[in-house]
Amino acid sequence: MRVGGWGNPLGEEGSGYWIGLQGLRAVAQATDGRGEDTAITGRVFDELKVTDAQDLVPWMAAATKKDVASLAPLILAVAGEGDPTASEIQGRALDALAQHLDVARRAWAQWEESFPLAVSGGLLKEGGLLRGPFLERARAMGAQVEPGPVVAVRGAARLARVLLG
Repeated sequence: MRVGGWGNPLGEEGSGYWIGLQGLRAVAQATDGRGEDTAITGRVFDELKVTDAQDLVPWMAAATKKDVASLAPLILAVAGEGDPTASEIQGRALDALAQHLDVARRAWAQWEESFPLAVSGGLLKEGGLLRGPFLERARAMGAQVEPGPVVAVRGAARLARVLLG
C-alpha cells in the first residue's frame, strides 16, 4: 500500500523538501521576530551564499524542489547540534512520517499485528539522516522492516506472485 506522496503543495510532510521549506520559513520568522533566533539562519546564509534574509525571496522564486530539499541535511545537522528550532522541525518531520505509517499499520491490522515495511527516500535510505529515528518508531509500531533498498520490480514481482497464488 502507499500512503502520502501527494507532492507539493498537497503533501510532502516529512520529506527533504518539507524540511528544507520549514527551515527557510524558520529563517523568515526569526528575521521578522515572529520566531526564535536559530542557528539555521547563519547556516542557510552560508550555504546559499546570501548575506540577508531578503535575498531568500529571489532565491526561493528561482529554486527547484531539489534546491529546497538540498537544505534538509543542513537543517538536520543543526538539529543534531541542539538548536531548538531545527530540533522541532526534525521532530515534526518524524511525527508526520509516523502518521503516514500509522495509516498503513491500521490497514494491515485486519490480517496481522505486525506489518511489512519497505523504506525509500534520500533521508530514509541506508545512512540517511532520518533512518535511525524513523525505524525506531516504525518498529515500535509493529513494522517488520524489509532489508535492503526498495526495488520497484521486486515489489511488482512479489505482488504478481501473491495475486497468482
